Amino acid sequence: MSAAVWLVPGAAACGLPAGYVAARVAGLFPRQRPPSPGAAAGGDPPSEPDPGTAPAYQAISPQERAISSPEHDGDGPGPLPPGRQAGAAVATAVLYALLAWRIGENAALLAYLPLFALLVSVTLIDVAHRIVPRVLVYSGLAVTGAMLVVAAVIDGHYARIEDAAIGGAASFVFFLVVHLVSPRGMGFGDVRLSGLLGASLGWMGLSVVYAGMFVAFFTGAAVGLVLMVAFGANRKTAIPFAPYLAFGCVVGVLFGHALVGGWDRLLRP
Repeated sequence: MSAAVWLVPGAAACGLPAGYVAARVAGLFPRQRPPSPGAAAGGDPPSEPDPGTAPAYQAISPQERAISSPEHDGDGPGPLPPGRQAGAAVATAVLYALLAWRIGENAALLAYLPLFALLVSVTLIDVAHRIVPRVLVYSGLAVTGAMLVVAAVIDGHYARIEDAAIGGAASFVFFLVVHLVSPRGMGFGDVRLSGLLGASLGWMGLSVVYAGMFVAFFTGAAVGLVLMVAFGANRKTAIPFAPYLAFGCVVGVLFGHALVGGWDRLLRP
């Protein structure tokens, strides 16, 4: 059999351990206490207070200190529950299979596979802790960016590198403006992540960037509306946005060109 026949099942088989690793990576980050109503979702972990400016601790009993400690709240890092690890492995296997089916035997496949695993980790972390770790975003940018450059060189499509740079910069600037206008609604971790995802989508075409980001915002708005109506959420409710960015990127990479083509046919007079 040709290599193409085994590409999809082979990618799915690789996705199982990759998803397990993604879940283990997510377990490395400490659980943060629930943010205050004014805190933004998707940001970095709060910094430690400056010893020189922090108020002195009042005398408290050992029992009170134990109750207020992170260890008591179970906030320390640790492996995710087995069920969540299994779910991450299955989800990553499905994503890898879809990616291999849509991209096929192209060098870009080697760039998007680790990106999708990273998105699984980021989603797990942001849902649980309301943070988007910068180390994951920067690592993803380095690995995915380098692999996309190699793929563009192999294919001889050097314009893809320029489109990726434009897509990443435009997404970063747009989300930065949103963050500056409403820092409580958009954390800076989401801003960083948008640059990585914008570049990844831009490699496939600037129109795919618009498609992916539209899907992210539309999905986030729809879920937010459901939370408001069904669970009484309000503007002060911290809702992680990284999962919607990840979903928009996945849809954009897999079906972005089809979405753009469909919109073009609908809007064409």
